[in-house]
Amino acid sequence: MLSPRKSHYIDFIFFTFLFIAFSCHNVLAQNNISSVEIKGLKKTNLGFCADFLECLGETGNIPEDAIQRDVQQLWNLGLFADVNYEYVDSDEGKKLVFNVKEKFYWLPILGADFSNDNFRFTLGMLNYNLDGRGTFLKSAWHFYDRHSFEITLANPYWFSDRWGMQFDLTRLATLEPTQTYENSAYTRENDFNVTKWNVGNLVFFSPKFRQTFFAGGNYLNERYQEILKPNENAEAVDFMAVKALAKIGFQLNNIDYYYHWRSGWMATSIFETVYTFDPSDWFWKWIGDMRFYKRVGGKHNFSSRFFVGTSTNQPMPFPAFVHDNYVNLRGVGNRVGRGIGELTCNFEWQSTVLFKKHLGAIELGVFTDASTLMPIGGGLDDLFQEDLTHLTMGGGLRIHAFKFYHGVLRIDYGVDVLNPSYNGFVIGLSHFF
Repeated sequence: MLSPRKSHYIDFIFFTFLFIAFSCHNVLAQNNISSVEIKGLKKTNLGFCADFLECLGETGNIPEDAIQRDVQQLWNLGLFADVNYEYVDSDEGKKLVFNVKEKFYWLPILGADFSNDNFRFTLGMLNYNLDGRGTFLKSAWHFYDRHSFEITLANPYWFSDRWGMQFDLTRLATLEPTQTYENSAYTRENDFNVTKWNVGNLVFFSPKFRQTFFAGGNYLNERYQEILKPNENAEAVDFMAVKALAKIGFQLNNIDYYYHWRSGWMATSIFETVYTFDPSDWFWKWIGDMRFYKRVGGKHNFSSRFFVGTSTNQPMPFPAFVHDNYVNLRGVGNRVGRGIGELTCNFEWQSTVLFKKHLGAIELGVFTDASTLMPIGGGLDDLFQEDLTHLTMGGGLRIHAFKFYHGVLRIDYGVDVLNPSYNGFVIGLSHFF
């Protein structure tokens, strides 16, 4: 016969076991799913979303971490203004429902630059979900000293969740300062009207979501027309060049999105080579781009970018890399320097001062942009030359509209602390990086 003390121990163990068994039954019952659905889709194709989700089509006990991964995947598609999930009782049993709110996919393109005496303006339209499967269509007109336009149609997942394609048609017309060099046949340092027609195609292969390899080619037709100074007694240089470009690269995108906040990293590497038919010439260029994002304390975002590029080190009037407001240095101006190599670091801190879940957000921030170019014929020892190095600092405003894809109005003002004569505003849509 058991003693009263041992009997109490047995009763305690028995009821503890019953409690654990009952709790486990409730947890399993809660996740014993009869069906999974996405609610709120209007333009977006259900099959397109299914390509990237684990839970859709599953039943039974679906792990909570799998549900959370699918919620993040829906955010990362970039097509929805809000994403959440809930359990709903039905006649068939408990349903798992992902609730989404689609964005406005038609978005105006508006950009402007008022730094120093330079003026740049961009106007156009784009759609990030043309066919309900994330197809991107962009048409834009640019004025940057001269008139240009571009049309792009692309989707990395056009044919399946692995294969996609991109088509480009561009007319780029700019006023370009030349880069003189030792023993150059051209020494006048006049500006050129440069007109470039570009027809291109890229093929994408994604072994996993947001891990993309791409390759393609372009046909280039370029014309260079020298602008003589007033009363300059010389014959203006005017020539054309027909070129073929081949490109290969990859991108690893590990950025997670939540409203306007970003966390994670992205790495891009691109190699391209260009062959000029007459006179026969080869040119190559490689770029590497690393970006890091960190959400801090719920309301803040730290962002950084590290860019390195190098190209054929040979005499040329228009080296591949430039310093420019819209490329790497906010406030520095219009193509203020050129080189055959580039090293750039960008840092940005944004703090949310107003957040409305179903409308948008306003951020205030500060930034630092630092960049140096390698001159023609130079090496690593020639980096950080005074005339090819800039350090801009400043601040800006971000206005986010969550219902629009990439609906960010960006206004920045930057000053080069090494040479304060370089300063100005940069206005545009979408993030600087």
